[in-house]
Amino acid sequence: MIVKIYLSEYDDEFKYLFTSVCRSYIFRISDEELFDIVTNNKFFDTELFKKCSIDISELSNIELLNKIIDDFNIYNCLITLGNIRESIIRIDYLKDLCINLSNIGYTPVILKDYMLDMISSGKIEYSLNQDNSNSVKILNIHKSKGLEYNICYFSGLSKKANDEEKKSKFLVDSNYNIIVPYKSDGIKDTILKDLLIKNDNRNNISERIRLFYVALTRAKEKMILVCPFDEKKESYNTLVPKSVRLSYSRISDMLNSIKEVLKPYVKEINLENLDLNKDYERVKNYNYKEKIDKNNIKIDKGKIKLEYIEENSLKYSKSSNKLKTYKEYENMQIGMKLHHIFEYEDFSNTSNKYVLRFLNHIDNDYIKLYKEYEFIYEEDTNLYHGFIDLMLEYDNHIDIIDYKTKNIVDDAYIKQLNGYKKYISKISKKAVNIYLYSIIDDKLEQLSLYESLV
Repeated sequence: MIVKIYLSEYDDEFKYLFTSVCRSYIFRISDEELFDIVTNNKFFDTELFKKCSIDISELSNIELLNKIIDDFNIYNCLITLGNIRESIIRIDYLKDLCINLSNIGYTPVILKDYMLDMISSGKIEYSLNQDNSNSVKILNIHKSKGLEYNICYFSGLSKKANDEEKKSKFLVDSNYNIIVPYKSDGIKDTILKDLLIKNDNRNNISERIRLFYVALTRAKEKMILVCPFDEKKESYNTLVPKSVRLSYSRISDMLNSIKEVLKPYVKEINLENLDLNKDYERVKNYNYKEKIDKNNIKIDKGKIKLEYIEENSLKYSKSSNKLKTYKEYENMQIGMKLHHIFEYEDFSNTSNKYVLRFLNHIDNDYIKLYKEYEFIYEEDTNLYHGFIDLMLEYDNHIDIIDYKTKNIVDDAYIKQLNGYKKYISKISKKAVNIYLYSIIDDKLEQLSLYESLV
């Protein structure tokens, strides 16, 4: 709002910001008073407007924030919010953000746009560090986001980025889709893979630079980077050439490319001259094989043969591997739609003509109704799986009904329904009846007479 007043922008956004501050814990203006200000355009006569009429042309971000905190007595107002500690942490986060953005040239006017963009995109993040013990915290960069410490050491900067997945012969990308190799005197990669790797490297390098910036801004007083320099690599005093930046594979590569600039801050360490106990060298010098007792005991090896029975997975449904004509495909689509109607329609409250016709064929005194009843059972090393379209349970029997679009004369259907009956008979003591129903012909036919055919 201060930036809006400084720029004389008294638009709807200004009115929104004004009313928001008026109703906040800082002012707590009543609804009646606020309504009078907005409807009668009395913004310019209010105490809030006068306090916010600040010349920000000569103020840095942190100077402006500190002025707001002092002029509006923010810390005393925080008492009304309850959790003062968390509120102070938020303010400290904003202070650090103002300082960091000032270092890269942000003015209060630009900061306003930056803050609004962060709020709209939900990117404002901070972490509450509950551990105040006087100890060393070991964190990766992602875990450190939002936290701050007086002194930060950074190690592992020479670790190479993981690019194992790029070595795969088959890759998937949103731009290039599925990338496969071609065969010509062996397996070779196409140009699409080179393009993918090039674009991926560019994105990964940008992400590493952003991540490294996050890491460096965790230090409040001092940052110490533990990293060797490669004297063979060229260094630059000006902007590092793009070709060099695109070749970054480690954070240490970034530092190597500007080592001339960093030289005034470099302190070389020789481990041999340090007062260390050199225990870290023991692993290299210790010959553990000499410490193993030797004997003449021989271990007999033998082969174990495991008997196994191959398990078949079977399903109770008719299948076909032949190609379908367009007419057959259309009929299949119609059949699927009709099946969906019978699956999702409420039989007790329906107006669908196909379902109403079907209900005339069945006894509505059933105890329970099951739709798309799935079952799996194992028998004689075979695993059977199926879906029953409709199962109606009565006091003394169960009816199984399978929907077909039109044709119900097929031995495969008979076998399918008898498979359903076999399973349900195993888990229930009630008699089981099986039916086929033609939706188009409105014909329900019991299959008990055909059981001997299976």
